[in-house]
Amino acid sequence: MNNKIRVVLSLFCLVFSVNTMFAQDTIKEQKTTVMLSSRLHYGFIIPHHESFKFLIEKHVTAFDVIIAFPTSGKKCWEQLYKKPSLGFGYYYGNFGNPEILGSVHSLYIYYKANFFTVKNFTLNHNLAFGLAYMTKPFDYQTNYLNFAIGTNINLHVNLNLETEYKINNKLTIFSDIGITHFSNGAVKMPNRGINIISISTGAKYFFNNEKKNIPEKAIPEFNGYNDFRFFITGGLKGIYPCYSKQYPISVIFANFGRTVSYKSRIGLGVNLFYNGSLVKKYETDSVFNSQKKDYLYSGVYFSYDIIFGKISFTIHQGFYLTQKNIDYKIYQRFGFRYNFNNNISANLSIVTYFANAQFVEWGIGYNLRKNKTYN
Repeated sequence: MNNKIRVVLSLFCLVFSVNTMFAQDTIKEQKTTVMLSSRLHYGFIIPHHESFKFLIEKHVTAFDVIIAFPTSGKKCWEQLYKKPSLGFGYYYGNFGNPEILGSVHSLYIYYKANFFTVKNFTLNHNLAFGLAYMTKPFDYQTNYLNFAIGTNINLHVNLNLETEYKINNKLTIFSDIGITHFSNGAVKMPNRGINIISISTGAKYFFNNEKKNIPEKAIPEFNGYNDFRFFITGGLKGIYPCYSKQYPISVIFANFGRTVSYKSRIGLGVNLFYNGSLVKKYETDSVFNSQKKDYLYSGVYFSYDIIFGKISFTIHQGFYLTQKNIDYKIYQRFGFRYNFNNNISANLSIVTYFANAQFVEWGIGYNLRKNKTYN
């Protein structure tokens, strides 16, 4: 067994033993339920490009450790999503090709929610989103065969469908199947990304998991409302050849939307893009070089937001209005927003063309109507 896996399992057992010895003395003082989870993964890289086949040598193995806090249902959004768990985790994995692809370390935010429960069995879905460190990215001198990942720091996204069996109030075992994605969002080339399908199994231990009669907050009747939001975002974009420099990207967008339920918001908006990477295209493409150098283009989009209290997950389907500087007519945006208790929002999202990342954008937004959250 891998030495790192032995260490994690030993730590898990140690924490389990310490809690068992001292639970009787401290249980009255502790109030927050904490979940400690560890699992082992086994899977394979999806060869989503023909040239990927020579990179795949062995199956992928990994493990992660998660600390999470099951919500109590005190807040409205917690009740609406059946009391999900929130936390953070650490992931370590190899890609089955240590010479070229190396291994990965990741820290991520964790979210788990329940679909349904039958006796001691539960069907869940969970999401992880964070930053990963790749040990062997592309290097045109020392590792030029790794055309999947071009940077040490990358985005890490994981989606799982999980079955869980409750042994008692303290301990559950589980297994799941999911997909894991690593890429740098085209900050630097190459960026074909790595996609993994895996199965995993593990155990969860709940500290201080006493049954408590916590009164649920009455959810008031929902009244839909409209709002108008402005955002400005920015980022960096890499281009080929892989040793090229990075270019600035900036986007201004406006959105008119209607919140139709505690969970959902729909909208329509416009984008104005500034793409600094087009400077290279003007220099190398004789057709483009003869035209007026214009780094701006626009688009319109439909939006759908899934709301979790102050946090929302946004999905855009967009259509470019001007195409002379770009090779495709549609785009997508996926991202997270955090709404402060005023008119301000923080934004982190990625703009893609289907499965091809175009750039990652960070930014801030302003709502003409004060942000409304239901806690």
